[in-house]
Amino acid sequence: GRLTPSETVLSSLGWSSVSQHQKKTKAVFMFKALNGMTPPHITALFTPSANTHSHNTRHSSQGGLQLPRARLQYKKRSFSFSGAALWNSLPPQLKVARSVSAFKNYYNQEYIHYENTS
Repeated sequence: GRLTPSETVLSSLGWSSVSQHQKKTKAVFMFKALNGMTPPHITALFTPSANTHSHNTRHSSQGGLQLPRARLQYKKRSFSFSGAALWNSLPPQLKVARSVSAFKNYYNQEYIHYENTS
């Protein structure tokens, strides 16, 4: 899409927008939650798709998460829903990073480019 004047300035400085920064922060937190780096009550908010049925699908084999039921819009803004939806939107190779720093590096190098081209 078209960039707003502020996005053009941020892009020329090599900075991310507030929404991109929030998305990256949530993605990093999701990585930590799914790799045992957060308290158990945070990890318990998310269910891997592989745990919800017995057949193997591309979604479950690529580290996808089951989205909680959300009939109302406010539920879709909850962390359990929005975090799982964000995680599911990430490329598979990003989900299997071996460390937080590797995840952040890959996210900065590849996903921002992927996000800006899709």
